[in-house]
Formats: sequence, C-alpha cells, structure tokens
Amino acid sequence: LQINIRQELANKNTAQQVILDVRAIEEISKVVHEFQKERALTLSFLSGATSDRKKEIIDQRENTDKAVFSLEKVYKEQHRMIVHYDLMDSLNFIRAKVNAFRPVEEVDPFYRDIKSVLLDGVSDILRTSKNLTLKNHFEEHLFLLYSKEFLAQIRSELAIALAARAFGGTSYGIFASGKGKHDVNLAKFKKIA
Repeated sequence: LQINIRQELANKNTAQQVILDVRAIEEISKVVHEFQKERALTLSFLSGATSDRKKEIIDQRENTDKAVFSLEKVYKEQHRMIVHYDLMDSLNFIRAKVNAFRPVEEVDPFYRDIKSVLLDGVSDILRTSKNLTLKNHFEEHLFLLYSKEFLAQIRSELAIALAARAFGGTSYGIFASGKGKHDVNLAKFKKIA
C-alpha cells in the first residue's frame, strides 16, 4: 500500500509539473507571437512612416504588453525565471527610438535578442522535463516556434527591400541568413516529427 501511495503521489507531482510546463510554454509562445507582430509593424513603420502604421503600432504594443504581463504573472506564480529576461527592461527605450524614427539597425537587434531569450526559455523547460513523450512534443513545438521566427525575419527583410525597391546594406545577407536558418530548422523538424 505504501509503495502504491508513493507511486500515485509521484504521478500526481509529475502531472502537476506537466501542467505548469505547458502553461509556461503557452505564455512564452504568445509573447513571441506578439513581438513578431510588433517587430513587423515597427520595421514597416521605420521603412516608410505613415499615420496608419503609428495607430497599428500603438495597438500592437498594448497587445504585446498584455502578453508580457501574463507571462510574468505565470512565471512569478511558478517561481521561475528566464535567463537574460532583464533585456525586457529595454523595451520602453527601444520604443522611444521607434517613435523618434531612429534607423532600423538601432531597433531590430532588440527584437531579435528578446525573441531569442524567450525561445531559450522554452528550450530550458524542454531540457528539465522528465516526461519523455512531453519532452518530444515540447521539442516539436520549439522547432515550430523557431520556424515561425525565421519566416518572420524573412518576411520583414523582404518587406523592407520591397519598400526600398532593393536590398540595401547588409539586408540581403540578413535575408539569406534567415532563409538558411529556416531551411536547417525545417530539415531537423522533419527528422523528429
């Protein structure tokens, strides 16, 4: 009876941890999605500012802030931390640069870095998961998140190039790098899926 009770308690604890892990990954995924949308609107705005874009950016910033707040709430409840999440403190500074029409090169690295930090948070949860089936699903989800991120980078670079009617500076290299990362990620995903 004691052995059975211990096993049931272990199963319960494992199930509770699975629920916490899934909830954390869900919230991280939402934040990554909102940052992708904010980045796309921001780069489009900086490439050819219009008043319509400004309204869209303000609305998107609200959505991003709500997703960030929700993630921070979940992480606080679960007593977790994302490594290098302190980068988030720069968000208002970056947004001020956007409002001042600073060059894309001063703004874009923040969005790439913060999304990378968030995706590393998913990776950390994946590594600490003890349930093998769930670990595999987390890995598949992470590959999809990276795929979505690389496609967002490709889309942004193409939008800038189309607006300018040419690839300028290092934008073609960034586009080609994003395409290559996507292709490698897709090949790995096909192997595990």
